[in-house]
Amino acid sequence: MFNFGAFAGGLAQGIRSGQDLQIRRNTAARLAKADDREIEVHHARVDKAAFDKDRRNRLRAANEEIVAGWGKIRQGNSNVDIDPDKTGQAGTAAAGRSREKPLV
Repeated sequence: MFNFGAFAGGLAQGIRSGQDLQIRRNTAARLAKADDREIEVHHARVDKAAFDKDRRNRLRAANEEIVAGWGKIRQGNSNVDIDPDKTGQAGTAAAGRSREKPLV
């Protein structure tokens, strides 16, 4: 006679083994996706840090340029070139006295 109990027990064990394999595959896939996300987040942080560093360097260079221009003005050098494109305001250096009261 055929033993149905042994057959059913073997079948159940095979199903559990298959489910365990599937769970391991799913877990491995989730971990791989999580690693990919961590790498993307790391790259985004590095890019943001590089952007912030570049912005600080540009601001520092602009401030040094402004300070150098003021130094030339204080030394009495009236031939200071002020480019309106760089300042964002057209003619502010030439029209500096126009807002003040005229000297009598």
